[in-house]
Amino acid sequence: MSVLLDLSRGRYLGLGAEQSRHLSDWVQDWPSDEQASPSEPPCDVPPAFVTRLLDRGMLTTEAPSQTYRVRLPAACRSLDTRDLSMELQVGPSRVARFVRATASATLWLRCRSLQAIATHLERVRGSRSRTRAEGASPSLNGQTAMAVSVATFDMLRPLAFTSRDRCLFDSLALVNLLHLDGLDARWVIGVKDRPFAAHAWVQQDDLVLNDLHEHVRRFTPILIV
Repeated sequence: MSVLLDLSRGRYLGLGAEQSRHLSDWVQDWPSDEQASPSEPPCDVPPAFVTRLLDRGMLTTEAPSQTYRVRLPAACRSLDTRDLSMELQVGPSRVARFVRATASATLWLRCRSLQAIATHLERVRGSRSRTRAEGASPSLNGQTAMAVSVATFDMLRPLAFTSRDRCLFDSLALVNLLHLDGLDARWVIGVKDRPFAAHAWVQQDDLVLNDLHEHVRRFTPILIV
């Protein structure tokens, strides 16, 4: 089974094997099953379900945005901030950034579609990339800065929410905090079937920042921002 994510409506759509094979005839870069039995040559008119996906905006005839063509290495490591959290001093400015990050995540999930959120995050990433190209840089660099930011988030999380299974909110809030700290990481949504489940996490290269890599590897990413 293949799974599509309707970003404008925040819903998942499962496709059967036959529908998935038909999509490989009509969608650029759609993965095809080379071992599957050959189907009839595609006709000039798309199947009805392809037309419905076009009408719903889940498929487009426009050139694909680079936002949705990002590739990430397989998750191989998990960030452990327990030792750092024991000696971390969190000042008022960091608390203020945490409050801003979580408030933004709450507002966005209530008032924006996933498509609007993804577009905004990509715009922020592009703006930060241009700033770095002009010579600006954060006060801390590399893994140290990332670990401090994530440790701050872990320490302050109980002040805003306690449910650890609210993965969408948790991940979006963490990405917001990283952005406020001048750091980059990817917001990822993945799915699995049998049984179906969806999960969100934050990842930098092959390093998972707010989950265990053994867990997220069970999911196939369908959105990477």
